[in-house]
Amino acid sequence: MKRKSNIFDTRSSLWECRILNRLKKISILIFTVLVHNVGYSQSLSKVYIYDKEHIIPVEDANIVLKNGVTLSSDKNGMFEIPLFYSDTVTVSHVSYITSTTIAGIKDADTIFLNSRFYEITPVSVFPKRIKRIGASTQKEKHFGMLYAYGHEIAQKFKLPKSPARLLDIKFHVLEMRGSDSLLIKFDFFNIAKGLPGKKTNHQQILCTVKQEKDISIELTPYNIVMNDDFILTMKIVKVYAATSDKIPYIKIPVKVDLFGETFMRTWRTGWNKKKGASLGIHILTNY
Repeated sequence: MKRKSNIFDTRSSLWECRILNRLKKISILIFTVLVHNVGYSQSLSKVYIYDKEHIIPVEDANIVLKNGVTLSSDKNGMFEIPLFYSDTVTVSHVSYITSTTIAGIKDADTIFLNSRFYEITPVSVFPKRIKRIGASTQKEKHFGMLYAYGHEIAQKFKLPKSPARLLDIKFHVLEMRGSDSLLIKFDFFNIAKGLPGKKTNHQQILCTVKQEKDISIELTPYNIVMNDDFILTMKIVKVYAATSDKIPYIKIPVKVDLFGETFMRTWRTGWNKKKGASLGIHILTNY
């Protein structure tokens, strides 16, 4: 009887040892994975992509690593790769010249892109008639606010006839506060489900506002031809010499318009449409 008990005890001990060894291996594996993940998360290189001329972030740039992995830059022009990975990255964007460089060898890298200049080709639009579309730029008692840091406003424009070439943008700045000057970016979008859809301009359209005055931006160098109604968006992308702790802004006239459609979005929200008013912006067209 004692012999049987010893055999049972021996088998039991061996089984327990096997279980303990397996648990030990699993524990070591889990520990290794956790350490690896923590080390990896703490060893990322942040790479920022900037417009070389205006020193502003380039959003939605396409980044291709040497191994074929594709990334995209966020609203701050940033993407991440493993630190010390020292990978060759190719950065492309429709508005900039493609650049290939080495990134990831330090905690933070910066890649500067040069603007792409497109050769202007003649566009024949018949009959050649000039017409302004949009609202009055000055004589309005209402106004809209365009704030810096992630705020964007937009206006829908109806074409009298298509195709139409866009010649210039005009608007009036009623008031500017919080900065000596502001850099504003303009983009043209087609309309998708009543909201801004796909961007139609290939180049960056930028304008520096320094004081309350009439603003005119020539569009002929950009060769923008629209075939249907469209939406113009405005966004402050850079603040020069902030003069107060408050968020810088400009005021633009707003016209009460039963058929007008304006839009607004922030970094927290998508596009919100408001009917019954139009921003005090007009565009000269040739059709």
